[in-house]
Amino acid sequence: MLQQLRLENFKGFAGPHTIDLAPITLVFGQNSAGKSALLHSLLLLRQSLDTNQFSEESADALTFQGAGVDLGSYEACVNQHDNNLRIRIGLTYEVKVPRFEEETVLTDEQVQSDDFCFYSANGRTVVESVQYRIEGSPDRDGHFEAHDHGPWLRFDPTIPSNAKILKELSETFEEDESSFRDFCAYIGDLRYSNRAFLPMGIRRNDREVENPRSEVWSREQSLWQNTLRRRGNSLRDRMIRLDHLGGIREIPSRISFAVPGAKGRLGVRGERVVDLLLADSNSTAAANRWLSKLGVPYSVEAVPLTQESMPQLGTARALLLRDMRSGVAVTALDVGVGISQVLPVVVLTATARNRVLLIEQPELHLHPALQSELGDLFIESQESRKNQIIVETHSEHLLLRLQRRIREGTLDSDRVKVLYVTADETGSHILELRLDANGDFLDSWPNGFFDERLREML
Repeated sequence: MLQQLRLENFKGFAGPHTIDLAPITLVFGQNSAGKSALLHSLLLLRQSLDTNQFSEESADALTFQGAGVDLGSYEACVNQHDNNLRIRIGLTYEVKVPRFEEETVLTDEQVQSDDFCFYSANGRTVVESVQYRIEGSPDRDGHFEAHDHGPWLRFDPTIPSNAKILKELSETFEEDESSFRDFCAYIGDLRYSNRAFLPMGIRRNDREVENPRSEVWSREQSLWQNTLRRRGNSLRDRMIRLDHLGGIREIPSRISFAVPGAKGRLGVRGERVVDLLLADSNSTAAANRWLSKLGVPYSVEAVPLTQESMPQLGTARALLLRDMRSGVAVTALDVGVGISQVLPVVVLTATARNRVLLIEQPELHLHPALQSELGDLFIESQESRKNQIIVETHSEHLLLRLQRRIREGTLDSDRVKVLYVTADETGSHILELRLDANGDFLDSWPNGFFDERLREML
């Protein structure tokens, strides 16, 4: 689970901002206040780690344009479009400890924090620094810095916390200070290969750096390599398990063909919903169960269509909606838009497991009663399928359902966070609106939000 997001100079967030997250996080705010920036920062990290291989001299540390999200460029994302500013993004997250774990340092806790600083130089985005922190061990931060303003990182052993980590690589270093100084000098001369912005190991060309005690330090160097690889993979494994569903979902055509995309991913517009339903009958059963709970009077079925006359076209498919009242089968084009908009939300939350789900405007085109039922869908997805759900929404009905479940005692208040994004002349700001054990707010809502009903009545 992602426990905390930290932003500085990313889009509207000028100064350092710390955003605490929960198993279910609702993000509210007026239009253009900066809500989407929270999701975009996570999507930027995922896309960069998903598409970048090990960096070359000309490679960007961040991939701003891709199939997952199009954020333009560094200049488009940095606060005030000022290329002289550094963008900082940090995460605190839980780590699943492997069953068979190789020996490492820096990875001995199940909660880790990573912070990255980026800048723009000569049309490229460069990672300036990486800080790895072990929660509960403030003196054991690992800090990497850019080497000569290039794409490579170095680990400076003169930084006290770095030296403390290196000393853990060998028991002999505590007793042999001369050997430890030599080892630190050796480590300080190395550069590290990056996957996007993550230092994943000693750069191949630098492995030939003279090692004055190679026969003594072989184990230490191997342990150091394991540490870098494991720590980098911890974040990458977490980010590639992040799924995003945008605010406007695609309406399935009467007949469609397979949509290219990563296996198991729904697509930002839900464009692969038919493919996922066709590939897994359990997904169809789960979706239909929740459509029934939501009060949608249709069941769904993905049907393959043979192309006997032109087999080179591949297998076509259709999404059928069967009216549970009459038994008549229709397509998504024959019914209201609401069903096509909610179906990807249902399929994603009912079938994903152990993933972080970013969902924009799940209430789009839905009746207020159905918006409320989404709250129960999110609760079940989090409880039974261990998904973390981060929702950008304007739905008071969704929020009221979560508050009701807290009041009834079926949902703990600490499993829900309500964030409100506001903006003024200094930029975007995050307010956390706390809930008590009865589901009531401990903090007042900002003026002008959810007041419309009262104003209309008066």
